[in-house]
Parts: sequence; structure tokens; C-alpha cells
Amino acid sequence: MSVDFSFGIWQIDDEHNLIDQLLKKLDTDQDGPHAPELTGEVLADLYGHTFSHFNYEEALMQVTGFPDAQEHRQEHQEIIKCLNDLLEQSTTQSGQSLGHDIIEIINDGIIRHTDNLDREFSTWFSNKRWDTEDVERFKKLITAKDARPKRSQPDGADKSGAQS
Repeated sequence: MSVDFSFGIWQIDDEHNLIDQLLKKLDTDQDGPHAPELTGEVLADLYGHTFSHFNYEEALMQVTGFPDAQEHRQEHQEIIKCLNDLLEQSTTQSGQSLGHDIIEIINDGIIRHTDNLDREFSTWFSNKRWDTEDVERFKKLITAKDARPKRSQPDGADKSGAQS
């Protein structure tokens, strides 16, 4: 990602950085001699980390009562479907890389989402000025994976790397 997506919510910031690294790796791997194999591996990692990140983000929106959570979740679903479709394409078209144009579409979609909807959520979150009880509840959410709402994966999705 070419823009700073640090919003002050440490868990989300860390996840954004990891997704950014995977996007850069996905783009870089398109030019190597093992591009198709590496692309599939990195795409599976990107899918898994993005899936997990979206689950966490939605849990945080739910517990904080974010008013635009439904719109945000809908865009998450669209991105996950796109990544899942590309993951399936990468496994059925062995020997072919996805190409820079498709990688650019993924990159732009995730950047646009992060820069718009994630920034909107983080601004709303920061402006709430939570009290001590709220902060403790959020800390429990951050540290307890079981507190995250579970998203079902699309049929045929590669579940390696994705949290269920």
C-alpha cells in the first residue's frame, strides 16, 4: 500500500501492515521464474490474513456499535469473494501467473477500502472517547479469538491460513 494506513488501533494497524506486505509480495512475484506457484501461495496467505482481519474488524465494530457496520461488512464480503475467485483461478490455471493488471485491481480495491471505510471507522472509534470499562471490554475482544464472530468461507475456498 502506498499510503500510511496507521489509524491508532494497534491490532488493525498490524494487520494492515501484514496485508500490505503480502500485496507487495504478490506484485513482485509476478516477474519471477516461479511466478504461478508463488502467486498461488501468496494469494492463499493474503486470502487467509484478509479473511481473519475482516472477522476481527467486524467483531470490533459489533462490540462498539459502529453505525455503518453493515456497509463495511458488505464490502468485506465483496473483497473476500474477489480473492476467493482469484485463488480458484490460480489453482485451475497452473503454469500461468495472474498478471500485473489483476494484481493492481486487488491492490486498488483493498487500498480504496482501507483508505475510505477503515479510515471512517477508525475516526469514529477515536472520537468516541471510551471509558475504562469499554477499553477493558475491547482488550478482551482483541486477545480472545473466540470472541470474534465467525464468517463462513465461500464454497471451494482454500481454508489453509484462514481462521474459521
